[in-house]
Amino acid sequence: MQNTDNGNIKDDLIDEKGGNECLYEFANQADIVVTCATLTSETVGMVNAKFLSSMKKGAFLVNVARGGLLDYEAVKASLECGHLGGLGTDVAWFEPFDPADPIIQHPKVLITPHVAGVTEISYRNMAKVIGDCALHLNNGDPFIGIEIVN
Repeated sequence: MQNTDNGNIKDDLIDEKGGNECLYEFANQADIVVTCATLTSETVGMVNAKFLSSMKKGAFLVNVARGGLLDYEAVKASLECGHLGGLGTDVAWFEPFDPADPIIQHPKVLITPHVAGVTEISYRNMAKVIGDCALHLNNGDPFIGIEIVN
């Protein structure tokens, strides 16, 4: 990466950049689509029938965020008709998930535990954050730089 004269960053690893207005175009070009968005009222079901049909036939979908980003029925239909080449996910639509769920049972679906961030370093960092929070609480200090998430 390097800075350009106008202050923008040039990244030789990125072929194209775009926002939400380009989602369907990018989905049509990708062999693999990875969802890593937060789950909000705007993103629930964002991977719907329209999005899936815009993907290349045979492309793969990987969801490493939240199950609710994917429209369950649309994903099921896309897998069953063969348009979607496969699904990899470490999250489910319903928790605990039903092992008999037709999507989970589909031969082109791989589901793994949602533990991508579980490493020795992440545990050490979590312990430090918790320790720092305990000290702040004990001293009556406000929390600084802490974001509370689900």
